Amino acid sequence: MMKMAGLILLATAVAWSVGKVIFTQTGQTEAKRTTVRLAHWQLESGLRQALEAVISEYERVHPGIKIEQVPIPERLGKNWTRTQLVGGTAPTIIQLGETMGINDEVLARYFYPLSNEVEEPNPYNAGTDLEDTPWRDTFIDALTSEPAYSEGLLDYYGIPGTIFTARMFYNKALLERITGSARTPETYAEFLELCRRVLAFNAEEKALGRPGDVLPIAGSKYNTPFIVYTLYSAVTQKLVQESLTADTLMTNADLSVMAYLNGQWNWDSPAVQKGLATIREIGKFMQPGFLQLGRDDALFYFAQGRALMISTGSFDATSIRMQSPFAVGAFKLPIPAASDPEFADYVMGPLSEASTGTGFVLGVVRDAPHTEIAIDFLRFLSSRMGSDIFSRVSNWLPATVGVELSEPVKPFTPQTDGYPPGLRPTLENFPNSSRVYQNNFYRLVLPGGSLGDFTSAVQKDYEKALIVDVAMRARAIQRNAAISDTVAAGFEFSYGRGGQGGPGPRVSELLEGQNQSETTRALLDYFAQKFPGGKAAR
Repeated sequence: MMKMAGLILLATAVAWSVGKVIFTQTGQTEAKRTTVRLAHWQLESGLRQALEAVISEYERVHPGIKIEQVPIPERLGKNWTRTQLVGGTAPTIIQLGETMGINDEVLARYFYPLSNEVEEPNPYNAGTDLEDTPWRDTFIDALTSEPAYSEGLLDYYGIPGTIFTARMFYNKALLERITGSARTPETYAEFLELCRRVLAFNAEEKALGRPGDVLPIAGSKYNTPFIVYTLYSAVTQKLVQESLTADTLMTNADLSVMAYLNGQWNWDSPAVQKGLATIREIGKFMQPGFLQLGRDDALFYFAQGRALMISTGSFDATSIRMQSPFAVGAFKLPIPAASDPEFADYVMGPLSEASTGTGFVLGVVRDAPHTEIAIDFLRFLSSRMGSDIFSRVSNWLPATVGVELSEPVKPFTPQTDGYPPGLRPTLENFPNSSRVYQNNFYRLVLPGGSLGDFTSAVQKDYEKALIVDVAMRARAIQRNAAISDTVAAGFEFSYGRGGQGGPGPRVSELLEGQNQSETTRALLDYFAQKFPGGKAAR
């Protein structure tokens, strides 16, 4: 026994020594590789695996480089990012967006502008039809969407990896059990009828002594807006086209706010009231207290088979399919038809998704190490090959043109025909007025609330909050314009406006953008002065 103990001890010591040597050599090898860290908040199933697949291929081509993912929970995003940027310890690549607290001010101070790089072809597209195409034009939206392009700073700051669309996910087996058919609704009337059929199914089950507790739609404060924004923007289509667009075909938050303060719409407008009534009707088909529930709560309801449908973005598709012990399908939420007499005065037709912006946008921190390698990796990630790998593994839509879609991705293809959307109930860059809507939303959708209760409560504080937002927005535009003035002056001094080989178009773009920004700021200032304290006298 003593001899055996000695042999075991010796074998253990030898094994430990060998492991130590291997570990040390591996660490030394890794230390010789240039490491670039990439931080993002997309923790959905499939994303990290897809990104790792692209990283593996990139590292195979560049054996001296290591790309390291740094996943950050959404709840920590803003504080973590600001701390890292201010402390000079930020990863070289960070996902852009409000989740990470990255606005125009942060972009201008900490992030590398990519305007020069995106005008050159992507070398990783060599041998494809995109070989001589400027990097910017290899994306489906030509990098026109925020946060890849900042309208305030008139510069490119990020490279996207996908396009997100909203869909209704449904339990295939449960749909057939409830309706006797695998067919999904194609009209808004059919969608409402399906929701009512689920409630009737529950009553039938209870009459037979079986539990009937299936929800038509699993709702939460996160998932509900996907339905609400779609229906509300459909019912306000004609309002926007007839009153709000200022000949721009599509409206935006600034135009919507100025139209409100100019008396072109308010919360009593017929189209707005109809949109709110549509929202209230849909709210009846979600579980009680859904406004208090989070994203995971709604997904849990659906994955347990306790809800027929759930609305969310295409980025959740892989997570939903992996967590659900049943086959999952997806369809586009149908909107009210323009031919329907009830909606004929409000709806123009199907909502086009042609203007859908890109997502999973990655930016480069200006003072971080190895920025050139970071930009090179983003070129690889967004190349035809890199985007194909990313899309196939993640089952997310590609942001690069010409990538063939796999079967699981096809249901999320943007619908490019149709009409522009109308208003949104909350307005980007106007947080205080949006908060008034959100704080009173329960009055609209809860059983004890009403359309009139919601409208009167919102009108009480909305305009006052909007004036505060307008003043803040005007100041923000002025700060951004001052930054761009310096850039434009520098370009003109260095190259002149139209010199051969110089950034003539770039100067023209800057000046044109500055004119638009100054016009918007002047109009916002006008309304802020016209309605001091939010008390309008129209």
